[in-house]
Order: sequence, then C-alpha cells, then structure tokens
Amino acid sequence: MESIGKMKISCTAGFRVMSDEEIEKLNASEKPQLCLKDDEKHIIVTFGCKEVNGFASMILNEKDLAKQTEKELRKPFEAFGYRFDSFVSQNVAGQKAEGYLYDYDVQDTEMSGKTLCLKRDRIFYYIYAYFRRAGKEESLKAFDGLLETAVWD
Repeated sequence: MESIGKMKISCTAGFRVMSDEEIEKLNASEKPQLCLKDDEKHIIVTFGCKEVNGFASMILNEKDLAKQTEKELRKPFEAFGYRFDSFVSQNVAGQKAEGYLYDYDVQDTEMSGKTLCLKRDRIFYYIYAYFRRAGKEESLKAFDGLLETAVWD
C-alpha cells in the first residue's frame, strides 16, 4: 500500500508507482506527493495533501476546495483549450469528496480529467486523474476502482 498523509491506497490492476524521472516530466507547478500510472489505459493519478491549521481548517469544506482548485487549474490549462464539464461528489474511504470533470487537448490528443478534494481532520487531500477522452468511461471506472482501495491510518 502507498501512503499519502493518513490515507493508504493500493495499486489496483494496471497501476504502478511512477518514477521520479516520470514525475519530473509532468511539469506540475507543485510536485505531487504520490503519482500512479496505468500504462495500458493511459491514466495518471496524482495525490497531494496539505495540513491546514486554525480558522481555515474549520471554515473551508470540500465544495470550497473543489471550486478553488478548479479556478487554479483553469488558468494554466486555458493554453490547452480547457473546458469545464461538471461538478461531482464521490465517497473516498468513507469521506465525502467534491470535485469536477473537465476536458483539454495536448499535442493533438483529446484529454479529460477528474479532480477530487476532501478534508479529514485538518488535512486537505487533492486527487487528480488525467486520461485520454477516447477511453473516458473505462478510465473513470479504473480510477474509481483505485479509490475503492483507499483506507485511513
């Protein structure tokens, strides 16, 4: 099992932990704390978490986090034809997660993404999945299967 904050997740069939070299190629503005990849389905899933103290941890909820991350993601992705799809809710390890679906294009490849945000105690978790739009339904099922393995320490 892989750990991110107090969350543990198992690599389900097809997923593996990405190497540091692969992670560097992602050109992420902030290095993810865990990256998993399914080479066959062309899915990348990144995880990050941040402990927030004080007032912010009390007043911010998952929906606020989702709206904030969508706004932050939209700006750099506009160069790739970013198109917002919809907000979504999902259960991850017994916790309510809020997020959104979106589409974009990279080097003539139609891509889609799903972002989920959740809060447990004073830790905010961010989960990003990137996949080819052509296999969107299959990719979302694989992503959901991965998230079903999540448990808390």
